Parts: sequence; C-alpha cells; structure tokens
Amino acid sequence: MTAASTAEPPQEEPPGSQEQAPPPHAHHAPGENDPIWSRAFLSLAVAATGVVYGDIGTSPLYTWSEIRRHGALETVPDILGACSLIFWTLTTIAFGKYVGLVLSAANNGEGGTFALLSQVQPLARRGVPIVVVMLLFASSLLYGEGLITPAISVLSAVEGLAVADPRFETVVIPITLVVLTGLFAVQYQGTERVGRAFGLIMLVWFTAIAVLGVREIVGHPSILMALSPHWGAAFLLRQGFHESLLVLGSVVLCITGGEGLFADMGHFGARAIRIAWVALVYPALLLQYFGQGAKLLSGDEIIRDNVFFSLVPASLTLPMVLLATAATIIASQALISGAFSLTRSAINLGLLPRVAIVHTNRDVEGQIYMPFVNWSLWLGCCWLVIEFTSSSNLAAAYGLSVMGTMCTTSISMMYISRFHWGWPAWRSLGLFGTFLVVELAYLAANVPKIPDGAWLPLLIGAALYATMKLWQRGRRAMADAYERVERFTVAELMASKLKLPEIPRAMVFLTAEKVLSFDDPIPLVLLKFVDRYGALPRHITLFSIVPEPAHPYWRAKRFDVRQFGDNVTSVRMHVGYMESPDTRAALMHLKQKRQVRIHATRWTIVMGREEIILEPGGGIWRIPQLLFSLLAGSAAQANEWFGLGSDTGLSKEVVPIVVDRTGKMKVVIRKPELEEAPATAAPSPSADPPAAPSDDEDLVEDTSLQDIPEVVDTVPVVDLEPPLEET
Repeated sequence: MTAASTAEPPQEEPPGSQEQAPPPHAHHAPGENDPIWSRAFLSLAVAATGVVYGDIGTSPLYTWSEIRRHGALETVPDILGACSLIFWTLTTIAFGKYVGLVLSAANNGEGGTFALLSQVQPLARRGVPIVVVMLLFASSLLYGEGLITPAISVLSAVEGLAVADPRFETVVIPITLVVLTGLFAVQYQGTERVGRAFGLIMLVWFTAIAVLGVREIVGHPSILMALSPHWGAAFLLRQGFHESLLVLGSVVLCITGGEGLFADMGHFGARAIRIAWVALVYPALLLQYFGQGAKLLSGDEIIRDNVFFSLVPASLTLPMVLLATAATIIASQALISGAFSLTRSAINLGLLPRVAIVHTNRDVEGQIYMPFVNWSLWLGCCWLVIEFTSSSNLAAAYGLSVMGTMCTTSISMMYISRFHWGWPAWRSLGLFGTFLVVELAYLAANVPKIPDGAWLPLLIGAALYATMKLWQRGRRAMADAYERVERFTVAELMASKLKLPEIPRAMVFLTAEKVLSFDDPIPLVLLKFVDRYGALPRHITLFSIVPEPAHPYWRAKRFDVRQFGDNVTSVRMHVGYMESPDTRAALMHLKQKRQVRIHATRWTIVMGREEIILEPGGGIWRIPQLLFSLLAGSAAQANEWFGLGSDTGLSKEVVPIVVDRTGKMKVVIRKPELEEAPATAAPSPSADPPAAPSDDEDLVEDTSLQDIPEVVDTVPVVDLEPPLEET
C-alpha cells in the first residue's frame, strides 16, 4: 500500500521557534468595520443572513410539530409553557451565549471548533487535556450535523406539498432526492454565482415567516404571556420526568444551527452577524414561533400535523413551499461548505489525511470544493431520506450532536474566558457553568432518542474521532521513524558536493522538515535521491510549508529563506490553517524578490512518496496498522498539498516504511558513503560526457540521467545572478 504524501510528516515546532515571527493580524471581511448604515456593511449583513442563519432560520419548519408529537399540548398552559421554553432557549443560548459571548472568542478572526481548539490546546499543559479530546470529538459530531441538516431541511420543506394536496405524498421522497442530488452536483462550481442571491432569499424568508407569525399573534395576543419563564417551568413539572425529557429534546431543535453563528464568523465578522441577528433574525424567529403557538391556541385544525404550513393561507401554500425549499437549500449549502472548511482545517492541523481540494474562485480563497467529502455527504443524505422517510423521523436523530458540541463549547469558554480574557474564576465558572447546566439538561433530553436514530451522529462522531486519533498517532510514529534515520547535515551536504558526482540540473525538493542552519539534517527526499543516484543536483532548493494556527498568516513574514552557499537554498512558507499553498506562485514571488536563484518556470520538482509495508503476522492487533496504511494510501498526493496538482515537471522518490508486528516503523533508506575523489560529472551509461552550459543557459539537457522516472522538464535553466545575502 502506498501513501501519496510527502516523505516527511509535519513536525511540531520546538518551544520558542515561533517567537521570531510577529503575531498574525485578525482577518476582517470587506466592509466589516464600515459604518452600520454604509452600503458595504449592509451588504455584508445581508450576506451573513443568507449563509450564517440558514440552518437556525429554517428550524420553525419542524420544531413545533416535534413538540406536539412528544408533548400533550391539550391545554392553554401547556401551549404557553412550550412557547416559553422556545423563547428562553433562543434568548439564553443562541442570543446570550453565542451572539453575546462566544463570537468574541475568535482565533485571529476565525470561529468554529478548531478556533477554540487552537486556543485551548496550549492549556493542556495546565491539566486540561480532556478539553482538547472533547473538542476533537465535538468537531467529529459536526459532521453528523452536516449530514442530517440537508436531509431534514429539504425533506421538511418538500413535505409542504402533501399539506397542499395529499396526492403529492407519494412524490415527497423522490423530489427530495432530486433536490439533494442537484444541490451536491453543482458544488464543483462554487457558491459565487448563487451566493449573492442567498442573502436576498433569506431576507424574504425571514420577512415572510415574521408576517405569518404576526397574523396569528394579532388574533390571539394571549400567547405573549409565554414571555414569562414560569410557564415553561410549570409545564415541565406537569409533564413528569420522562415526558419532560421528550419535550426538551424537541425544543432544542429551535437552536440547531447555533454553532453556525460562530463557525462562519471568519467570512463576515462578529459585528455583521450580531447586527443581522438583532435587526432581523431574532425578531422574525420569535414572531414565527409565537405565531405557531397562537395557532395552537386558536384550536384550528393542524393540517397533517404540520404546524408551520397550517399558518400559510391555502392560496399561498405552493409559493411558500418553493420559498421554504430555497431556504433549506441555502441552509444545506452552509453546512456543506462548513464540512469542506472543517475538513480542510483538520487536514492542516494534521488530524486527517489530505484529500483533493479544488478552489472555485480565484479571488475568494475560502471558496473550495472537496469531491470526496461532497459525494460522501450526498450518499449519506440520500440514505437518510430513504431510511427515515419523513422529517419527523429524522428529527429523532437530530439534536444530540448539536448539544454535544454546545456543551463542549461552554467548557472551552470557561478556560478561554479565564486564561485568555483574564476573567476571575467565579465569573467564568458562574456564567458558562450556568449555560453548561442548561445544555446538559438538553443533552440528557436527547439521550432517549438514541434508539430512534440519535445513534447515527454518535456513530459518525466516534468513527471520525477514532480516525483523527489513528492518523495523528500513526504520523507521530512515522515521525519517530524518520528521526532515527542517519543522514547528512547541511554542512556535510555542502562538503559532499565536492565529492559526489554532479547532475547539471536545478531541482526543488518538497519537504515537511525545517532546514534553517548548517547543523540541520537534510530532508529524507534528498537523501533518498542521493542514495538512489549517487549524485547531487547542481542547484538545490529545499521547499517546505509550515501550517500556522492563524488565518491568514501575517504576509510580511510569509517566507523564511536561508542561503547555504551559492547553490543550496532553503525556503519555508507559512500558511494559515484555512489557506491553500501554491508552490510555483511562491517561487515566482521569491524569484521576483531576488531571494532564490532558479528560473521562474524551468526546474524539476522532486517529491517524496511513502510506501508502507506491513510485516507478516500480528493477528488482530495489526488492524490499526492496516487502517492507517489504508488511510495513508487514500491520502491525496503531496503535490496537491503543495498546490501542484496538475504540474507535469515532477519526479517522485519512493521511501519504503516497514511496520513490524509491534507497530514500530522503520524507514528503509541508507546514508551513502562519500567518495574521497571529487567528481565533476555524473556517472553515465553513455560514453559521451554532458555538454557544457551555453551562453544563454547555464544548464542543458543531461542525456546521462534519462533513467530518472517521471522527469518531464529536462532542460531546466538557472539564472546567473550574484549570491543573495541570508534573509
């Protein structure tokens, strides 16, 4: 099994190695800091309405229906109690916790679980490693939410057709599958073309649900008594323990998508998200939920147990179904894009194998497409629709992953507010501890859902968490194996250039190891090249990429360039955890800045390729090693990671890695013995020596090394420029 990745895994920076780099600045969306009334800021707020609030904005489609399904809403106090629970859940958790506080916990302008992880991980030394584990598991649960949200959202919207005409009931599932297939099929085009319309559609959606709610509230204003929290408490006491858990498990659906307020913050900024919430989203949601409660107070018939569409006049049912479908597609799009971003962040943090990433917009770096993730989500969503058949059944699988993530966020915020914000312990524990108690109650309320479908997000979360830990531990074991390999230092490399045959070529070696001084060992990919051919290129550039826990990384310190003599250069490029590197563009930039001495377009790039070999035996204990080998084999090529996906001028050096029965890894590579006599040309099966450089080229085709596989650029050119000073 071969692993198509770099020959050296990313290594952790030693303590203090980052002190020389200035802190990255926070990322700001265009218009974020403009006045509230400015056109740029209003456009940003509208866009945030479309992307950030799609999930929580479509929750009214099924929340009240699920509460009626699990709670006996037969009396006025029961209806007022359920409405009160919705109001205070939205107000305390979505508004108070997320909009008011968590949005301030950005990591260099970015939000989401991995932003929290970047801040909490350093605190593991203070005795909180369990929080890091919980955050990793929470990030895994978000995939479960991303799988269920498109299915339940689109299905609940299409079910409105059956409300308008029962004859449509037989086509609800086929139409849902067609909509989902179309949604995932266009992901490769990116969201730029439809992104501008998202905000306007959601603006119409929130306005429509607000108007529908006001229409019912005016007829039954007594529903406003539910603003008092005592109605909710009394309702739970009357229901009993088991029934209360079922009701709370349905009420929590009103805040699904709450994590999206924080996860998508990097695209719009906290200010725009807060303004959109206060000015439109929060009032519209309250009016709609209270309107549905008023509808129940009226005693009117609830058509097909669908409270939401019962508010819609019969003549407007079909237009509302179309609008709801559009809104749920937008909500699904946000979760799909979030899954792409989450996967990319996990890859950059070394938690998942690399997969193919396609950029869909040359001007907007964050718009990406991952074919493997996309079609995996599509397959899962279609299976959910076919298996569960209705949004009501799917709701049983919903909520557990959401509350698990929210509980983890509250625990993380205790440490962030205490150690990063400088809050006193009583304030951190008191405030976020209160949120945690409430959320634990909701989490417990979702436990009875496990046999009915909530096992699914747990299974997804557990599988992804195990995958992350397996990959992380496997890469660490591989890093240990690399450390045990005997190799040259840079100083020895410089000396060996006088003793080894020379290949008249310029070569760029891709590596994940840092080479900053003469005492650092050379990368394994270069050692393997020397081991294989017994020669060195005339010009050597060692190129590595350093993932940074910031987005974007501070541009002024993007590159670390080290010159080791005239013909050996080391380049390290720093990238933020949500950025994509482009090696050729980086080298062209450095060429223009006169920091590297190779030609901008004519060189040979050499990448390492690992081949994992399992020794026979070991029995069942070899399963983790076999799984790691499969993961490594499914990883994207290293050239994808370096932004060289379609590059034809690549040469690959295979590095064998043997795994014994105990799981210990060994890199099969040897340090070549240096000859005493210097040489000026590479050994060749041909009798003719290589031609000398011409006037306009310092390197010409070397016919003596035509056995080097997969080398396309056979006439590299190196500019004759004066040596650069060390940067």
